[in-house]
Amino acid sequence: MSYAVPSAHVAEAGAGDPLQVTLSLLAVLATIVALGWLARRWRRILPQRHGPLRVVDEIAIGPKDKVVLLACGERQLLIGVGERGSTVLARSIRPTPCGDQS
Repeated sequence: MSYAVPSAHVAEAGAGDPLQVTLSLLAVLATIVALGWLARRWRRILPQRHGPLRVVDEIAIGPKDKVVLLACGERQLLIGVGERGSTVLARSIRPTPCGDQS
């Protein structure tokens, strides 16, 4: 029985060109970032449900805090959302127009 002897110029298992490894890692990271961006974008574009409650608008006021305007029929709620939960900031029976009133 004879065994093949590996030649000296064959690369060891797991060893690779540092440039190729770096580029591969950057490609994987770029893919993860792109998928995260798409997921956030699609969440706003695609309706998640068809019930009476809807998000009218939201704005980030910090890295983990935002203010959300919710509407349910004729009622509106302005809610502050953060790490420690959510708080009702204001309630309205009739929808109030927002933006420039010129």
